[in-house]
Amino acid sequence: LMAATETLKFMGMSDGGYLGRIAKLGEEMERVFRRLEMLSGGMVLCHGQGLLWGGIFQDGNDGSCRSGGRRRRGKMRVLFERYCEEAAILPYFVPVGGFTVTPIVDIDECTIREIGRRLEQVIIKVVSDIRMKT
Repeated sequence: LMAATETLKFMGMSDGGYLGRIAKLGEEMERVFRRLEMLSGGMVLCHGQGLLWGGIFQDGNDGSCRSGGRRRRGKMRVLFERYCEEAAILPYFVPVGGFTVTPIVDIDECTIREIGRRLEQVIIKVVSDIRMKT
């Protein structure tokens, strides 16, 4: 019990503890994912907290997953996976048509921005391909 108490104290320290660091890095993750949402034009809805963020593909026409959205999400997922491989990035691919990014706790802000840059390239390609086909 004493070891657990000390671990929790360490995790919560504002100067060098993990929780403060995760909160700070989480703000950068949120900026990255809000930009992805904007670039997608309504085709990706992002949500998350701290270092756990993800997105789900949507129809884009009305911001929902209705009106043939399941097939369209499937196409978007396949394109997303292909373009992620080309961009040398490997998020967790969610089978229903989305993705999750959970970097390691000791990641730096530059690496988060690089993840965001690569995801932006991927999202732009996916959205472009989907719009060309409709």
